[in-house]
Amino acid sequence: MITPTQLFFRRVGSDWKYQYGVWKTAVDWTVALYIVIPAVLIGLNGYALLWKNQYGWMEGLSFSWLLIALYLFTWSGRIRTFMEEGDQLFLLQRKGWVRRIIALGEAD
Repeated sequence: MITPTQLFFRRVGSDWKYQYGVWKTAVDWTVALYIVIPAVLIGLNGYALLWKNQYGWMEGLSFSWLLIALYLFTWSGRIRTFMEEGDQLFLLQRKGWVRRIIALGEAD
């Protein structure tokens, strides 16, 4: 018997495989060499500077700004529940499963 957590992680794995295939199709060696790799290096440098506390402007931000950003992100509709059309009849009968899958989708 499958559990809601197993169902969720099976769907996430399937989605990651699909997304990897999309990226593999779109990014060839030229794009990776001139766009993706420099972007990753610049991002890692920015992340390292955050840990070294080089960005003084962030100290002035309060915790409420983080909550506002999370609220706007939530209402933007970007949370994935990984429910499919074929599941709806089965999952409508199991409200606990739906709540568990949605909770895992919000944490993802």
